[in-house]
Amino acid sequence: MLRMTRTLALAAAGVALLPALAGCSSGACPAVAYLYSVDVHATGEFASLEVCADGVCTASTGGGAAEAVQPPEGELPPFALERRSDGRWSVTSLQSAPDRLTLRALDSDGAVVAERGYELEWTRTGGSEQCGGPMETPALDFDATAD
Repeated sequence: MLRMTRTLALAAAGVALLPALAGCSSGACPAVAYLYSVDVHATGEFASLEVCADGVCTASTGGGAAEAVQPPEGELPPFALERRSDGRWSVTSLQSAPDRLTLRALDSDGAVVAERGYELEWTRTGGSEQCGGPMETPALDFDATAD
């Protein structure tokens, strides 16, 4: 019985200290890496799609345009480009939410057949203003026959 009383007393003391200890926290944000994704609806005839942001472009599956700048060797590109099974494309930023993207459609020789720049408007969908969180931006329509 004495053991049970001590256990209850310790539990009550712990619960009573929780609000005081909560004030001692650093308020640090959790170490969470968020991915920022943009859907692209691309139309027209082209062999591959290339995306550029902040002066760096993805490696193009069609050989790439001559002016494409790749990240230094051993570093990951700041984003990934994936063609989904529904025919749409997904651009995922691995580091931050870019303010601007440039999309390029390439022919089978790697020549640019269409190019368009987009200003992105991101909206936070979770997290907090202090710590950030996941974000989304409207889908992009890219017509490779427009140039």
